[in-house]
Amino acid sequence: METEVAPKLVKLGGRKIKVVKSGLDEAEVSVYIEELISERDALLKRQESLTSLAKLYERTVIEADNLAKEIQKEVMEKSQHEANALMMKAHETAKDIVERQIVEAQNVIKQQVKTIKTQVAEQLGVALKEQIKVVQSTIRDTARVLSETLTEQAAKLDNIEDSFQIDLEKTTPETIPAPVEKVIIETENNVADENTNNSLDENVIEMDILPPRDQDEIDAIEAELKTIPEIKSTELLSLIDKSVLKIKAEKPFDLITFLQSNPHIYQAEEIVKDGRKSIAVTLMAKARLDQENHSVNHKIASMLSR
Repeated sequence: METEVAPKLVKLGGRKIKVVKSGLDEAEVSVYIEELISERDALLKRQESLTSLAKLYERTVIEADNLAKEIQKEVMEKSQHEANALMMKAHETAKDIVERQIVEAQNVIKQQVKTIKTQVAEQLGVALKEQIKVVQSTIRDTARVLSETLTEQAAKLDNIEDSFQIDLEKTTPETIPAPVEKVIIETENNVADENTNNSLDENVIEMDILPPRDQDEIDAIEAELKTIPEIKSTELLSLIDKSVLKIKAEKPFDLITFLQSNPHIYQAEEIVKDGRKSIAVTLMAKARLDQENHSVNHKIASMLSR
């Protein structure tokens, strides 16, 4: 029995092909070639597909990049628009706040001006009342002085008339002295009276109370003087331009020191006028009046400077 010989094989392109007497098996080679062609065609189609996909990817990337740029541009424009809108809104809000604050400040200033005007008016009223009080006091003093003077003059005239009538009834033409002799007698009498008065008034001190005058302060000073043992008596004379307080002491008395320490007196100083010594006194009413005038003038100046 004959043993079969295994066919000889040739490996071609990773595929085994039988070898026949005439060479490679034509049928197997043809099949293999067709398979290679099919694989080549498949590869070509696959390559084309990949190329299309690459182009599509490239186009998609470009379009995505453009889209991203457009989106970025739109976002920036929108952001800028929103930022501008926010800035405008913030500006309008700030403007409203400033306007409200200006209105509030104006209202506060108006209220302060109104308050200052009221205070100035009140202080002016107080100052005017004080001035009116001083004027009224001066008018009362003047009226009293005029009344006392007129009453005194009328009494003197009545006395002179009565005396003249009596002398006229008792005197004859022959007994009437010559006019020159009468003048000489009257002058001598006047000199004698003046000397007598001077001797009597050695311890009389006159205190001139200058305006503005406050009758309450004058009364208080006179009352305090009457409590001093050295003071014998006081007499108050009210004149048009001043008041005169005549103080009669038992013995020489340092009145100026007492007056300078008195709480009702603003200033006291000795003066000599026409050979007559007196003490000029300014009451605390003047200090209060000066202070009120200064305060009113200061407030008016402050109000006008705003």
